Amino acid sequence: MADCPPPVSTLKWTFEQAFSHSLQPVHLSVLNLITLTMAMHITPSGSGHYVDYVDISFHQNVYYAPGVFAHMKLRLDGWELGITFSACHFLPGHQKCNRLHGHNYAVHLELDGEPLEDGIVFDFVLLKKALREAVEELDHCVLMPGQSEELGIDISGEEVSVQYQDKRYVFPKEDVNVLELEAVSAEMLAVYILKRVTNALTLTPNIREIGVGIDEGKGQGAWTWKKL
Repeated sequence: MADCPPPVSTLKWTFEQAFSHSLQPVHLSVLNLITLTMAMHITPSGSGHYVDYVDISFHQNVYYAPGVFAHMKLRLDGWELGITFSACHFLPGHQKCNRLHGHNYAVHLELDGEPLEDGIVFDFVLLKKALREAVEELDHCVLMPGQSEELGIDISGEEVSVQYQDKRYVFPKEDVNVLELEAVSAEMLAVYILKRVTNALTLTPNIREIGVGIDEGKGQGAWTWKKL
């Protein structure tokens, strides 16, 4: 057997080179000869090493080799893909953020699963569509937590009034989105969008876990995951 690469390394390999480190012979269906940059995770065993996990972050023509990859992780970067929204909110009880303010948000997604016989874990087109539909309803809105015990929210005619302690806000109804959340934090928005996305998608049995991340500007955000 050829020498195995370090336990975790980022290398540029063809799939044929990657499979040369597999313990057992595998059937390789080649869709198209390409070279991918992959994070190869190598697991030691009593008689050698085998490829346990491959992390790819973009959609290309992929080789399918049954039994080689335990699972793959797909990633969508909201900043790079333009899956973003701008919204206004406040956080009752927070020393600074209890004042009305806004953010530019980006929404990310991760999906863990096994490749199907066509070499694809899940269609990126469907993932992006579900994410964009979820964020569209939040964009350029005042977001209010409909389940908050600290706010009094009243929708009357074409106005939404919000009472918080000695403050009272009145907004046009069309500008407000009252969400079924206790707080409109990055953490709770991640939970909200994950639920919307999973409800919109028909996830196939090869999917193990799905996660959604929300950034409040670049550099800070929150993630939540759901095992399937």
